[in-house]
Order: sequence, then C-alpha cells, then structure tokens
Amino acid sequence: NPQHAKSKIVSKGSVVKTELGLVKITSRPGRDGVLNGVLIK
Repeated sequence: NPQHAKSKIVSKGSVVKTELGLVKITSRPGRDGVLNGVLIK
C-alpha cells in the first residue's frame, strides 16, 4: 500500500530491506510488539 510506505508502517506481509537481504514480515507487529520474518532469496 503506498500510504503505508509513505507513513513507514510495517504490517504482516510487508517486505523490508535489511543488511541480509529482503525479509517478509510474518508476525503482526501492532499486536505482538515484535517483528518476525522470513528471509527471501
């Protein structure tokens, strides 16, 4: 969603860039308070 990207909101299913590469978020950060993700090759 472009609005989430502009507001820098991370939600379940988002893909973010890290030092190790791209990561798909698998947790619900708003509910859990932590980010869990899977590294995408």
